[in-house]
Amino acid sequence: MEPQKTESIRLWVRSEPFELGTLPLSPHSKLIPKYLKRIVPYAKGQGESGFPELSYSVWRHIACNKLQLTEDLAWLYFEQYNLVHLKKAPERIELDKMKLGYSGELADLTRKTQSVDLLRFVLLLFVQHIHKVNLCTSSTSSLWEEWPVETKRDLSPIMSEEQKQLNFVWSRLEEMIEILQDNCDDIGVEGEVVDALGLVIEGSSGFDNSSVVPLKGLTSQNENHAAAGYLKATQSYCFKKLTNWIKVHLVSNPFGVQYCLTQGRRLSLLGQDKRTREDKIISPKSSFMATNVHLNVGSKKLVILSEICKRTLAQNSKTLHGSTLKLYRCHYCYLYLFPPFRAVTVNNCKGTTLVLGPVATTLHITNSKKLDCHSC
Repeated sequence: MEPQKTESIRLWVRSEPFELGTLPLSPHSKLIPKYLKRIVPYAKGQGESGFPELSYSVWRHIACNKLQLTEDLAWLYFEQYNLVHLKKAPERIELDKMKLGYSGELADLTRKTQSVDLLRFVLLLFVQHIHKVNLCTSSTSSLWEEWPVETKRDLSPIMSEEQKQLNFVWSRLEEMIEILQDNCDDIGVEGEVVDALGLVIEGSSGFDNSSVVPLKGLTSQNENHAAAGYLKATQSYCFKKLTNWIKVHLVSNPFGVQYCLTQGRRLSLLGQDKRTREDKIISPKSSFMATNVHLNVGSKKLVILSEICKRTLAQNSKTLHGSTLKLYRCHYCYLYLFPPFRAVTVNNCKGTTLVLGPVATTLHITNSKKLDCHSC
């Protein structure tokens, strides 16, 4: 029987693991569920160096000797995980100094001191499959639903990335759990596995999304125990009930592009009428700069620049500090955006000069031509 949906409970897919933690290419041939399922029991057998924290030494052995990955690729996946789980600024600065200052044996010793959460790291490896190219189907592996397809001049490509992430989690949720724990149907899903799923799923128990709660926090609430399949005797969760409960409550990311466009506010561009500074309705047919900052989103600030053509724009507003910046179809512009950003995505831009402030995580540039990009 399908679980009854609780209106005040909403779950959504976190964008950070997909945008910051994945490599934009088809994953290595050995990163398939068959082999990923073997990582957790093997690491647990290595004692404290393998579980609950997976040391780089153990991971390097698994990656290079078992999965046939190169050592550089093994370390790159480790760094991708650290991008998703941002450390405090002083820790990141100190770690970067160590990486730059050391080479050879010293660099190797530095890497050996690093560790990540085992279950979340394995889950991040599985998430790499969102970029898998499958010529037989396009349900979750292609940006476009059909091929060939005529490109439309609207915002559907950047919004479709969020739908792609939601479809991926919804359709492969059972697989995610099974690679983290064997025999889920017999002994139930352990609490540590549900906690690890918090890497890709979070939610809220209110209507305004003002308080974001990890998945484990929501399933642990007494009023959700029965619906989520919590078994008090074993302190685990019924596999079928848990997956059904999650799927029933999955909605679009309230901090994503779609919500920013429908609920966001327009920021003034150079030369714009000041009366458009806080327009509630964003029209995708004209150039604009939109944000969700006024929705009290904390660290999930998002700024979108779209369809800006032959303009010069300079911004150093505190509104942009620590936000994720998305540029779409900006043509023949000079954009000077100096605040520190969390991440930056540039898509379908042409003939544009882009000068950015420091970027804490990643700068992704796709489908762009003649782009002159600089970051402090």
